[in-house]
Amino acid sequence: MLTPSQKSRILTRAGIDIPPVPAVNLPAQEKTFQVAAQAWVREIEKLYDVYVATRAAQSLRDAALPDTLHRRRWTDGGLNFQMPARY
Repeated sequence: MLTPSQKSRILTRAGIDIPPVPAVNLPAQEKTFQVAAQAWVREIEKLYDVYVATRAAQSLRDAALPDTLHRRRWTDGGLNFQMPARY
């Protein structure tokens, strides 16, 4: 399992803008920092989930494209029939 920090680095490398990491300056701000840190982690998790789902969908489309094109050659009613390159 990846940590939120690792996920944020992956998102950054992929060119996705991520929110800045919250910082704490004074002990009195500790409670505020915890709330901000939890919100940051939730946002990173949401962004990472969308990123992973988008990549998975693209992979599925890329994998299905050659099969779709091959079937289309044979089921086009013979109008644009092309012999596959392997024959």
